[in-house]
Amino acid sequence: ISCYYSTYFSLLTFHFNYYKVVAMNHPPLSSAPIPANHTMRSIEFAHDYTPHALASVLTKADRTQIITACNYQGDIPHWMRTDKTRGWVNAEYSLLPSSTHIRHKRERHHPSGRTFEIQRMLSRALRSAVNLNAIPQQTLLFDCDVISADGGTRTTSLNGCMAALILANHRLVAQGKVAHNSLITNTIAAVSIAIKDGQLFADPNYEIDSTADADITVVMNSHGELVEFQGCAEQKTFSHHMMMDVFELAQSSLTAVFNQLEEFKHTIEGTA
Repeated sequence: ISCYYSTYFSLLTFHFNYYKVVAMNHPPLSSAPIPANHTMRSIEFAHDYTPHALASVLTKADRTQIITACNYQGDIPHWMRTDKTRGWVNAEYSLLPSSTHIRHKRERHHPSGRTFEIQRMLSRALRSAVNLNAIPQQTLLFDCDVISADGGTRTTSLNGCMAALILANHRLVAQGKVAHNSLITNTIAAVSIAIKDGQLFADPNYEIDSTADADITVVMNSHGELVEFQGCAEQKTFSHHMMMDVFELAQSSLTAVFNQLEEFKHTIEGTA
């Protein structure tokens, strides 16, 4: 019996010390508050930055600045030509040559792998926010042109697209092309979360983003539901526990973006 209890308490001591070490290596987010300079950068939307698009928005997140334009056109993918009930949503993305600290070469003939990846992410996410049956045989095409890049260009592009969608919807309803409250199904927003030296950084700038151990893009709707969660361990792997901390930080960070989008919507409706 004494041998049994000796073994039992030895096992208890082992497990206690093991989980103590694990807890030290992976502290929960609540026990290690994110410093103030690691919170999400403030975001601004300025509508009608360019005069010819159906809707255009200049989105600023500190030194990251992007022009987003939305147009409504009767050009749908070939595979949809026989479907008379639905439309489509697509997005294009580009870095202007002087948007980066070293001149970015124009992608004249075909998009790079990075550009193609970003365009697919933007398009997928935007389709989750649009009722395609409200625009049969039509396409909403978003153009995202980065004029100044300091990290977070794909997430800032998506936030600018959402603002442009709100403005486009307002004008399409006014023109009688879509019914009221029929086009937008969800308000969505995105944030990038970097993991560096065991810390989480919401909406990191280029200096932090380019040296991060892992980089995760999170897209959510205003109900707190996930649209996309895309991450990569570029230098070091991360645990399931850390992944949940990323989700929580993304959710809390996006509250400010949803508030800005709601304020933008009220501004647009007030200009009618």
